[in-house]
Amino acid sequence: MVGGSNERNDATTDPFVWAPTRGFHAIGTNGEAYAINDHGQVTGTSGNYQVAFLWTKTDGAVSLGTLGGSGSLGYAIDRRGQVVGYSFTGPTFYHAFLWTKTTGMEDLGTLGGDNSFATGISDRGKVVGWAHVTGSAAYHAFLSTKDDTMHDLGTLGGTNSLSLAVNNHGQIVGSSALNGDTSIHAFLWTAMVGMQDLNSLIPPNSGWELSWSAAINDSGQIVGNGIINGQTHGFLLTPTTLHH
Repeated sequence: MVGGSNERNDATTDPFVWAPTRGFHAIGTNGEAYAINDHGQVTGTSGNYQVAFLWTKTDGAVSLGTLGGSGSLGYAIDRRGQVVGYSFTGPTFYHAFLWTKTTGMEDLGTLGGDNSFATGISDRGKVVGWAHVTGSAAYHAFLSTKDDTMHDLGTLGGTNSLSLAVNNHGQIVGSSALNGDTSIHAFLWTAMVGMQDLNSLIPPNSGWELSWSAAINDSGQIVGNGIINGQTHGFLLTPTTLHH
């Protein structure tokens, strides 16, 4: 478990990692830890200038630097210790990045607009997130691979969408505005079918309106939140078939 804790009784939080064998352990100051992998490697942001870090038991917290701006944030990490997130490229704009031990921090670019943010990475190096599109404040979900360009995954008919997670089969989940931009629905994207409204994949009389899909595992199980009986609740979806 990772996160941020207010240990000093002031307005700041410190990144921490918790494990059954060690309990609570602060791993930096003035920041927050956002993700941990199976090897106990942690990423987040820390320090006076809020810079992305990679923490390991052997090396402690190591700064990952920036793309030229004043700050960065590590948001997700894979089993190999590769980190994704965003970094300021200058005083105003920020771009999604992929950091590896061999190449350092690489700019993943945008979909033609100003900003982008990487929110997830699979163990096969596929990166997802959102990015502004050309000539607009609109943002779309994207898929990027280390040796490829950033791909626009589109929307469910509305202006904006964002992807939050990707599994090792390349299945992507997130949320998108619908036509008219008055509501948002959770989606599942696959290379075979493209972006599908998750509400179209559950029984029509379920009573649910699925709004966000936040994570997906390699079995195709999806967690997120939605509305049922007028209240917001978390959900777990288990597929009857797995489409790659």
